[in-house]
Amino acid sequence: MIVVALALWARGGSPPGAEGPYILPNVMSRGTAWQADAAPVVGTVERWTSSASEVLCVAGTTWHALGRGTATLTAHGAAGSAWSHRVEVVDAGDPPLSLSISAPNYSMSRAPLRILAATLLLAGCTAAPVPSRDAPGPLPAAEEAAVSQPGLPATDVFLLSIERSGGELRLGAPVNATDRAGYDNQPSFTPDGRSVLYTSIREDGQADIYRYDLGARRTTRLTGTTESEYSPTVTPSGRSFSVIRVEADSTQRLWEFDLGGTHPRLVLSELRPVGYHAWIDANLLALFVLGTPPTLRIADRRTGRADVVAENVGRSIHRIPGGREVSFVHKVADGEWWVRALDPASGRVRPLIRTLPGSEDYAWTPDGVILMAQGSVLFRWDPARGGEWERAADLAPLGIGAVTRLAVSPRGDRLALVATR
Repeated sequence: MIVVALALWARGGSPPGAEGPYILPNVMSRGTAWQADAAPVVGTVERWTSSASEVLCVAGTTWHALGRGTATLTAHGAAGSAWSHRVEVVDAGDPPLSLSISAPNYSMSRAPLRILAATLLLAGCTAAPVPSRDAPGPLPAAEEAAVSQPGLPATDVFLLSIERSGGELRLGAPVNATDRAGYDNQPSFTPDGRSVLYTSIREDGQADIYRYDLGARRTTRLTGTTESEYSPTVTPSGRSFSVIRVEADSTQRLWEFDLGGTHPRLVLSELRPVGYHAWIDANLLALFVLGTPPTLRIADRRTGRADVVAENVGRSIHRIPGGREVSFVHKVADGEWWVRALDPASGRVRPLIRTLPGSEDYAWTPDGVILMAQGSVLFRWDPARGGEWERAADLAPLGIGAVTRLAVSPRGDRLALVATR
């Protein structure tokens, strides 16, 4: 997710009823594209310009946040009128959320995803790799659509065997399960450990769900919808998988499909915009919900009730093995992020360990050990032993670069990870 703070000032006048800079206290997810048709002072916008294309990419009247930094975004109208926005992108992330902006005489609408991908290229904008401070999120929908284009960040899903002996972690030779230019991300294992589900964006610019069979090393496309699907997770029943779906009107809700990718249906119809989720049992879920601030909610699919249990949370949410507690990252302040455990029955939250600096993605092994990466180095932390993070393996000699997402198979014998190409 990218949090965007916009401080507006006018060249040649202030908006009606405003004194000094006008602040838009809103949040935009990373990569979401917006079509701005009107602005204060300017009226109808003829074009936009950006002072820093690596932060804000502009194509005509569409603008798109790409990475951290500060830029001046200026609306140009008739007779040389202009209205400028100081835009600070203060946090970046990895998937689709949403933006809500309102201001006097200011009109914005979401730009179509396929138009975005084309206009980014026509404008000559190229995105530098964005740090994984993400976001939800998932990448925002537009970012997800753009990453498969030339010159934009690409990720692969790698699979490695795991052997543990006396506290030591030994990894086998990695297999690149995707090995192509483009966005392949968000892996999760099926309950039998024989397959991995993941999100992939191909030539059509759509985010769909694919399955990789470990034994046959075969890839199968599961969804092929006009919407985009992210974060595939097999449900506790084992008969379906759930996804975050970006619908035609850009609404983000939790859906589920049969295992073959058919019969989509809503899980929680009223909760939106959802960025990430984890199942606690057949009815209860923990969900990251976009907002200011982003919140962690415990929802019951039977009633639709969703209670806020924490604020300022990160995207990595997991059920802790061997119980009903849920772990999440609490972003207390810049440079202070904690992995915490929540008991959904009592609401009690307890600290586990501070994250590695700049890292928020992690995974649990079946025996209750946390794995987290920093760059290409994998670390482990055992709650039973306490202490600090322990270095487990350096993945650089295996040809693996900066690691973000992680998943461990149900038997603990396989590791799936996402790394930049």
